[in-house]
Amino acid sequence: MNYRLAARHEKAILTTLGPTGRMIDDSKTAYRDTHPDHLPVFNANVCLGSSKIWHGDLDLTIDEEALLDLASRSEEVVSVLYESDGRFRYEDHPLVAEAVYSAAPSGHSLVDSAWAERRPDGRLYLRSHPRPPRWRRPARPRFWRFWEVSAECERTSSLEGMQTSRFLRLGQQNTSRQAPVLVLGLHSWSRDAHGVWVEVTWRPSGHRGWAPPVSCRAKLHGYRVRPYCGVRFVPGVAHEVRVGLVVGPVDLIWG
Repeated sequence: MNYRLAARHEKAILTTLGPTGRMIDDSKTAYRDTHPDHLPVFNANVCLGSSKIWHGDLDLTIDEEALLDLASRSEEVVSVLYESDGRFRYEDHPLVAEAVYSAAPSGHSLVDSAWAERRPDGRLYLRSHPRPPRWRRPARPRFWRFWEVSAECERTSSLEGMQTSRFLRLGQQNTSRQAPVLVLGLHSWSRDAHGVWVEVTWRPSGHRGWAPPVSCRAKLHGYRVRPYCGVRFVPGVAHEVRVGLVVGPVDLIWG
């Protein structure tokens, strides 16, 4: 993440996108069920030019105007990437060419027409498609280079608070062969409330989704100390477990 560039455009970023780490809903599944034709990008990475300056949840159906505004204010092309294209092995060199949405300072935008459509109200919506097969053949396994280890610390701060993320990666990085990677993460944040969580993510070889994703999250409510646990399994792509703790008053973003 380019902190110098993010600091230079901090006011524009906060005004348009909000604080880093923003969540549009406590439950991603519930949000999709409530807005079935919208274009949410959860854990999105936003880049100015070729540098990452923000991450959090976006809904392109609602937030496109804010992205165009940010491009105009910064006079840079704004790109929205999926989490896997701007995090982990691509944190320092995000795959801008794989952007799901781009906004230019001129007011023009670019989005994959096979995925999205612009309706008469001027907004982007999910394009309907015939339902694909639920099960596919898994990709060929790759060798896990577990002895290739890298570590990284990422800190973000704003008027609302601060978040620190530490990562330990076991596996080959920046490879076109998509070798397996195990990511261990320790995150802490401070807003109205304080929290910490541990993240374990396994990205197997092949990186081909061959079965439907399954995810769930449970959190204790109504108490000052609120533990939570979340799991997400996408066979052939990623398997993630998060366990954490929230302490303090109810936070609008973190709960």
